[in-house]
Amino acid sequence: MFKLVKERQAWWPVSWHVAADDSGAAGEVDPVRIELKLRLLSQDDGARIADVGAAVDAFVGDDPDVPLTSSQKMAKVLSEIVIDWRGVGDADGNIAPFNEANFAQLLCLGPVFDAILAAYGSCVRGEGALRTKN
Repeated sequence: MFKLVKERQAWWPVSWHVAADDSGAAGEVDPVRIELKLRLLSQDDGARIADVGAAVDAFVGDDPDVPLTSSQKMAKVLSEIVIDWRGVGDADGNIAPFNEANFAQLLCLGPVFDAILAAYGSCVRGEGALRTKN
């Protein structure tokens, strides 16, 4: 039975590729996969962030005199849908806590923002669940 709840949340995989470190051959890439806990917005709420690019560009922050970096703006906008993570570590291999600063640091990596948006869309549409049952 499908339950009508006030707020839906789900863990969902997010994946992208990064250039291999300098120990590999030139031009190699490594796959990256983490899991994000997503807040699944209603149609009404989702319409507010449908044009995420415009929302990021328009975001000013708490103090208009202190400019935010692009990754800080992305973190603020995505904080409405991303509420936790698994599989993210610091430089020493320790589990990195999910917080605004760490999330902004992750978003500094070029393909991550787009990968999160693609994963969110798949999650909302339930695409992954349908494919795994075939």
